[in-house]
Amino acid sequence: MAKDSKILIIAGFDPSGGAGLVADLETINKLGGKAAAVVTAITIQNSKTFKEFNPLQPESIRNQLEIIFDEFRIVGVKIGMMGNRAIAGAIADVLEKNRPPQVVLDPIFKSTTGVILNDDMTFNVIKERIFPYTTVITPNSGEAKKLLGKTGKDISPTKMAVEMHEKYCLKSVIITGNEGKGSSFDLVYDGENTNIIQTTYIKAKNTHGTGCRHSSALTYYLSKGVFLNESALLAKDYVLDYLSGQK
Repeated sequence: MAKDSKILIIAGFDPSGGAGLVADLETINKLGGKAAAVVTAITIQNSKTFKEFNPLQPESIRNQLEIIFDEFRIVGVKIGMMGNRAIAGAIADVLEKNRPPQVVLDPIFKSTTGVILNDDMTFNVIKERIFPYTTVITPNSGEAKKLLGKTGKDISPTKMAVEMHEKYCLKSVIITGNEGKGSSFDLVYDGENTNIIQTTYIKAKNTHGTGCRHSSALTYYLSKGVFLNESALLAKDYVLDYLSGQK
């Protein structure tokens, strides 16, 4: 009997529902997809305050992942918050074993309120062991600088995307949320071509979890066989619709 197809979400749990697993699952559901979810950490937060996070045991996460891959055909994986290097290692082990066709990594460095969620040691494991199985990473400009060890304010998103692609042998990079005059843009780079997705800037009262929603929507469209640039455009449209409802 053929296995049912699902998108796998790997992320932390936000009890407010604004970010993390709840936001990811809401996105996949609204787009018409089916998802399975693996919890990496329990956070204590809402849209304004982040108090703490409690990572699960790596073996528990590994067991969650393996039982999902055993039952379902995973057509796409979205990875968000991991929490520590041991968890990142457990995720890498399962990716190496199962080789899912699409993996979208949202390389979260810190929460909207400034709490560090993936430290330097975790990022080292991500770069060495998860990047090789990643279809596309979706850092914002701050996360891109963190990955490249840069601190300057006026670094071109294009330059960062190209350098990240070459340094880490990535398939593709989307640097999100770059601000222009009255507008914002996502930069998509696939190793050969650069595409700018520019939109009018939306001033929303609550942007909590928009990165989660973007990367989940991107995973959904890629899992449907939509090409990268079109998937990035559709994911951006989804986030803009969400933000329009937050005004």
